[in-house]
Amino acid sequence: MPEQEIRQQRNATFDIIRVVALIAILMCHSCFDNFPALMGIGRYLGVTFNFLFLILSAFLLGSSWNNKGCPKLSFEYVGKRVAKLSKSYYPYLIVLFLFLYFSQDYFNWRNLMTHTLYLPWFDKIDGFGHLWFMTMIVLCYISIWVLSNLSKWAYRPNSLIYGALIGGGIDWCLTDIGLPGYMFPYLVGYLFVFTYSNRILEVISKCSISALLAQFLVINTIVIWSFYNSLYEKSPFISYLIGMISASSIFCTFYVLFKNTSRIKFIEWLSGISFEIYLVHEFFLGRFSIYRLVDNALLGFMTLFSSNLYKASKMHLYTTLIIFVY
Repeated sequence: MPEQEIRQQRNATFDIIRVVALIAILMCHSCFDNFPALMGIGRYLGVTFNFLFLILSAFLLGSSWNNKGCPKLSFEYVGKRVAKLSKSYYPYLIVLFLFLYFSQDYFNWRNLMTHTLYLPWFDKIDGFGHLWFMTMIVLCYISIWVLSNLSKWAYRPNSLIYGALIGGGIDWCLTDIGLPGYMFPYLVGYLFVFTYSNRILEVISKCSISALLAQFLVINTIVIWSFYNSLYEKSPFISYLIGMISASSIFCTFYVLFKNTSRIKFIEWLSGISFEIYLVHEFFLGRFSIYRLVDNALLGFMTLFSSNLYKASKMHLYTTLIIFVY
């Protein structure tokens, strides 16, 4: 199969995984929002599928970087990646802060500054904490730039293990002072996938689907059981580590399961606006929950999903038009 066809096939597979992750994250916040009995499954979905979103980015960027011979990247690379995020992120912030301002609810200038500087993880707004992801992904981009400019020693597995140990220690300290306690495990996992993306995909492709399904069932059953037994409340740090394991398990299984799937236009469209859906999805959750109007769980989720599709598609269209005009 020609290289271009392989790339298109891989992108179609990644589109499916991205849409699955997106739906799982929407379900996660629905569990938190209106169904206390499902808090355990909500924790599992949130921790696992947020990291799955991250490693999809790592695979896509890492494969491109490896195929080009692992070149040293300039800081312009980071700027271009952040600029791509900003095309949707900043219009979203304008709407968000206008909404907070006119509703006289939780608006302050510190929030505006930190969110504009991609630092919402350190200054969360009640009801819109999902924007921590923006800080995380920009940190990942900066780390890619740093990694690409280090010596080859930095690409050895031992270096990443040392980084994980050091990062784990830093995370314990961050947790003690109330800052995010899972930044460095996510970062080390992201860099590992980025560095060895092509090798990982080669190894996964050689695995039998039966073996992958077996490990998928075992790992995710254990992880779900752990969250139902309040692991997150007992040890958030450990819960994020095992969430990373379950996310990796899901990726491996789904990659092989869907690797020969043809491109599906609707899935491709959903994947294309998945970032916008992620941005807008909490507007109808939390304090402004759609479930206050819709009692039925299934109908509430369908209403939430369709409203997010509408908002995200409009947002994607308007930002595309603005970029085209200017």
